[in-house]
Amino acid sequence: MPKPQISLDQPTGVYLETENVILTCNVETHCSGKTFSIYKNDQPSNLPPVSTRDNSARFSFTALNQRGRYQCVYRCQSDQSSSPLSESVRVTIADPLTAPVVSLDQQSGVYIVGEKVTITCTVTGDYRYRTFYFYKDNNPLHSRLISTRDKSVTYTVTDVNIRGDYKCRYGYSIKGRGLESEFSNVVTPTLADPLTAPVVSLDQQSGVYIVGEKVTITCTVTGDYRYRNFYFYKDNNPLHSSPISTRDKSGTYTVTSVNIRGDYKCRYGYSIKGRWLESKFSNVVTPTLADPLTAPVVSLDQQSGVYIVGEKVTITCTVTGDYHYRTFYFYKDNNPLHSRPISTRDMSVTYTVTGVNIRGDYKCRYGYSIKGRRLESEFSNVVTPTLAVLNKPHFWVDSDAAAQGGDVTFNCSSPRDNPAIAFYLYRQGEMELVSVKSPAADTHSVTFTVKNIDHSGIENYTCRYEADVNGRNLISGDSDPVNITVRENSSVASLVAGIGSAVGLILILALLGLCLWRKGKRGGSSEPRDTVPSVDHSSETLTYAVLNLQTKQKRDKGQRRRDIAQVEENTLYAEVKL
Repeated sequence: MPKPQISLDQPTGVYLETENVILTCNVETHCSGKTFSIYKNDQPSNLPPVSTRDNSARFSFTALNQRGRYQCVYRCQSDQSSSPLSESVRVTIADPLTAPVVSLDQQSGVYIVGEKVTITCTVTGDYRYRTFYFYKDNNPLHSRLISTRDKSVTYTVTDVNIRGDYKCRYGYSIKGRGLESEFSNVVTPTLADPLTAPVVSLDQQSGVYIVGEKVTITCTVTGDYRYRNFYFYKDNNPLHSSPISTRDKSGTYTVTSVNIRGDYKCRYGYSIKGRWLESKFSNVVTPTLADPLTAPVVSLDQQSGVYIVGEKVTITCTVTGDYHYRTFYFYKDNNPLHSRPISTRDMSVTYTVTGVNIRGDYKCRYGYSIKGRRLESEFSNVVTPTLAVLNKPHFWVDSDAAAQGGDVTFNCSSPRDNPAIAFYLYRQGEMELVSVKSPAADTHSVTFTVKNIDHSGIENYTCRYEADVNGRNLISGDSDPVNITVRENSSVASLVAGIGSAVGLILILALLGLCLWRKGKRGGSSEPRDTVPSVDHSSETLTYAVLNLQTKQKRDKGQRRRDIAQVEENTLYAEVKL
């Protein structure tokens, strides 16, 4: 009897545990009533066939735990003979391929635009030579096989658009049968926009701060209102140990250190699905530290601060420090004195008050600009000019008439609110200072005695006084004038008249004698003439004398005075010693 032939539905004989093994036993003989049976590892098996035909039978069983060597035989019912065993076939049971695990290099699955996505497909088991396959949205990512003995393999997505569903699977061959795993899990990268660099700014736009001022730094970002952490740095060192967290688009930090000088910058960060993203550093801002402006000193041109009506008040505003280009402002009773500021590099500037009413409180301040920030000082001290009004003195005389050569007593008193320190007596006609006197203690008046008044007629006298007003000596205006009538003394007048007549008589006799002498010398005639010569005698030389008699004031002893005698052609002078 010929041997039967045995075959497997899997030519490689490799089965997974869950697969069914189908054995087929064929024979080419024409005996009737054939029956088929199976041997496993040389032992008969009671596994019945699932189907039988005239010359073949099929056996089926689950591969689990059924690895081994299988043979078949047949028996002919007609002669009860059995065939020899067939050749053997081996059933190999392979462990099922576990699904791989796919993962992203970013555990959170979050990627910033421009970042590459690296996918890793990982398997378990022994180190077989495997082939890996990667898919995006169920489409293969590569045309070439990726084969390796490693238990994991990576694939880098170079596409700009990384969005999609990624998975993988793998396979390997056992005795010529290729086995493939199920698909792995699916990973979906999240694409995030890159974090733009923030902008840092100072609360003082100019960046200029006065010593003692706090510096407030603001870090501003663009984008949506995520929950962010802000970080501030000075000279590349963190300014705080804990981040400043907020949903706002800006965060602020106040520098409390005394020394604010340095380079300041900031950055921010936030989390997306567990991945922490951080921005680049912002721009750098550097505050400028300026000394505070010292208050200026205001002063008046009159150190005493006392002014008389009509005087101008000149105010000086003085500062200390370097020669900045400054602007000065002057105030009276807190109101500006001028519409335009006074700008200069000088350390002081003056302003002249031209108004009639100078009374008020005056002060000043100044300012200048550093890198665009306007700095202004505090107000200066206050100066208050005093407007002094000295009322004219009270001036009177004991008697408004006096004899020439007599004495006159004048009285001058100052108001009690301005006690005088000195009094002055003037002869008003020539503004001639006659006398100066200081009053006695605790008095407000003095007396002037003018002795031996030698003028005749009406004389005008005035007085003034000098007073100390807050340290400034001021002189009052003139008092009302006092008129003194000076009368001539009668005995003196008679004496002067007699002397004048005698002098005149002597001069007349002297002139007549001279005329007669000259006439006798020319003509030899001694006949006297008592009339003026006629016109016929015009060839003769005649001398006429005109005598003017005036009462002159007596001069100092030894001084001479001249009376003048005039003629038509010649002048003859005669001196008389009085």
